[in-house]
Amino acid sequence: MAPPHRRRAAVAVRALVALTALLCTTGLAPAATSGPAARAAVAEVPPPTATTSVVTVRTGGDRTADAEVGPLAGVTLGLFADEGATDPVDPDWGVCVSDADGDCSFTVPGTGPGGPNEGAVYTVRQIAAPSGWYTNPELRTGPGSGSGSLSPAYAFPTPELEGGQTYSSTSDFMYSTEYRESPFTASTGIWQQSRNNPPLNGACGIDVALVLDLSASVGSALPQLKDAADQFTDALAGTPSRLSLFSFDRNSPSTGTENHPEPTSVSTQAGADAFKSLYADWDLGSGTNWDQGLYAVAKAPTRYDLTVVLTDGNPTRFSKPIEGDGSRTHFADTEGGIFAANAVKAQGTRGGRGRRRAGRRGRLRAQPACHLRPGSLHGRQPGDRRLLPDHRLHRRRRRPQPTGPQQLRGHRLGDQADRAGVQHR
Repeated sequence: MAPPHRRRAAVAVRALVALTALLCTTGLAPAATSGPAARAAVAEVPPPTATTSVVTVRTGGDRTADAEVGPLAGVTLGLFADEGATDPVDPDWGVCVSDADGDCSFTVPGTGPGGPNEGAVYTVRQIAAPSGWYTNPELRTGPGSGSGSLSPAYAFPTPELEGGQTYSSTSDFMYSTEYRESPFTASTGIWQQSRNNPPLNGACGIDVALVLDLSASVGSALPQLKDAADQFTDALAGTPSRLSLFSFDRNSPSTGTENHPEPTSVSTQAGADAFKSLYADWDLGSGTNWDQGLYAVAKAPTRYDLTVVLTDGNPTRFSKPIEGDGSRTHFADTEGGIFAANAVKAQGTRGGRGRRRAGRRGRLRAQPACHLRPGSLHGRQPGDRRLLPDHRLHRRRRRPQPTGPQQLRGHRLGDQADRAGVQHR
């Protein structure tokens, strides 16, 4: 058995910290990326005629600016008779595939006066995602605290169709700012899906973006959040890893704090302690904006191997200028987080999964990891590392019981959002 100091240092390269369910965002297992044969989407939204209606949906991939999302081609959507229907209303006009502009358009016949589809209302649902992406058929909504959670299907009814009309997801349906209406499905009007999680760099030493939620709901659990960040940092101490620091409340950085995108080496304990001092005196702000917290990582000049988000709750804000009501989670709040998570993953940054609730024993889990030999603390030379067999390292300690109702949850950006992209727990 390796000496204790080597076992501690081994909690490094693929450090998965059991701090809680991932961002995010979405965390659903990837859904099928192929569906029934569908006609290729046209390059432009087609015009309606007197006897047809056009239903067009904007599909999105990565956040490209604070309030902008880039288009995503190859998304397959369908028109269904209702939310529970298994097949589209028609295998031809009831199916569309988004084009390079992110437009997925249905031309519905027979909607003119006296037509068989006049006044029809259909439900838009996703059939398949393009290669390298996966669908999120449900998103968690409800109070930002997580109590009274709902899991509405990610599906949207069209208006009653009339001939000669075009109905857009960004103005006529799907899009909404009615933030008080249950089940809180107000959306940005841009259809979301998640990028697949990129593989983690297997080298000894990783660059990590650590993102801390400083929303007011953290409350008396703030010391526990900082302690979780300390444990994560100490788990990487003594390896050729580097950490960067970000924060968010309703914005990023959080009120009264500063982001530190420049990496800090933790190859020595002194370096790890210097990093921990950056957030030691941070205090809380208000609101929870996963979107801007993650997009700050995407905009940073460093390309990270792993992004870890420590948060106590669900998003209640999105975009910049800030939108959302600050107290409830809507489709739009999570959509923003997914788009920002996609932007991070587009750079090759990996997310992971783990779970931990404040007041319970913690566990650090590692797969092949490394330690630094004395005198080799500068650089990542192949001779300066040792790969250990697959195993799990457990470090347990009693943690204080929370004094309030908060449950500290850490989300690592990724496979869902990661459920950061999300099947919510």
